[in-house]
Amino acid sequence: MSFYIRIAGSLVIVVAMAWTVVRADCPSADLNSDCVVDLADLAVFGQQWLDVPGVSLEDFAILAAQWRTRGQRVTLVINEFMADNKGFFFDAFGDDDDWIEIYNYGTEPIDIGGMFLTDELSDLSPHRIPAGVPEQTTIPGGGYLVLWADGEPGEGALHLGFKLAAGGGEDIALFDSAGRLVDCVSDFGSQAENTSWGRMPDAGDEWRAF
Repeated sequence: MSFYIRIAGSLVIVVAMAWTVVRADCPSADLNSDCVVDLADLAVFGQQWLDVPGVSLEDFAILAAQWRTRGQRVTLVINEFMADNKGFFFDAFGDDDDWIEIYNYGTEPIDIGGMFLTDELSDLSPHRIPAGVPEQTTIPGGGYLVLWADGEPGEGALHLGFKLAAGGGEDIALFDSAGRLVDCVSDFGSQAENTSWGRMPDAGDEWRAF
């Protein structure tokens, strides 16, 4: 099964729905996630032109304007999450809230302040991570950061404005500060109590219960 996303000013992108990984902060016309707009993207566009409703000359103009441009990867993934925490892991307030772990698989630190986390792929509104507190929101190269999905953003920069549904049927999506998708877990299933779901190995494509 596939779905189509149109982010403002970008091309229609076809993405496979099974535990989708989209890891690049790249030109919007980069359709094969190698962070450069070239002949490979033109080939993808050609296929979309034939098969995807809504692809237009406007999209081709975007590809042409970005020809041979190169971006820089945002080396972040949603690495692990727990949607039914019952006394397993506690935040600084002593609450056993649900949590999401972000992993930086690169070598340089990344400040996620100003980025978005949401439980609905098509909606950025649930939570923007506060900017201006890099001592809390910066993930070192090879490092991890846990954010609390507790619906209590007033408790600090690492507390999100939404909760996770233990019964599943939600997304977890990370967008950069410009609203470009960095990574997502799409339509996760029902979660067992005190069991997290994560990548094996870190930043890998296989997901397991822990």
